Amino acid sequence: MSTYRMVRGFCYLEPIKHVPQVADLEGKEAEEFGPVISRTARAIKAATGAKLVYVYIFGDHIPHLHVHLAPHADGDVFVDDVIKAGVKPDERTMGQEELIPLSKAISDGMDTLPKGP
Repeated sequence: MSTYRMVRGFCYLEPIKHVPQVADLEGKEAEEFGPVISRTARAIKAATGAKLVYVYIFGDHIPHLHVHLAPHADGDVFVDDVIKAGVKPDERTMGQEELIPLSKAISDGMDTLPKGP
């Protein structure tokens, strides 16, 4: 989870094994990728009370597959065009007192969700 507060609960999901891009996933990793993203997004949504969770994959800056999961609520910086123009983001960082319980809530939510699609 990012400590950057632009959006509370913003997370990154990435495989342990080095995979450069989503198109490089193969076999079991490729089969499990979608269900893992879905479970993670549901856990983030439940833990943060988000309206929905945007899922982004940008692949040209860091050559390792990572998924951005951005919880969205009315009035935040995210819209269907990625980021609102003219909105001043909250640039504070999240402290351990908030980061740890939120991380635990998301992790606990992952454990209670079905592992299948």
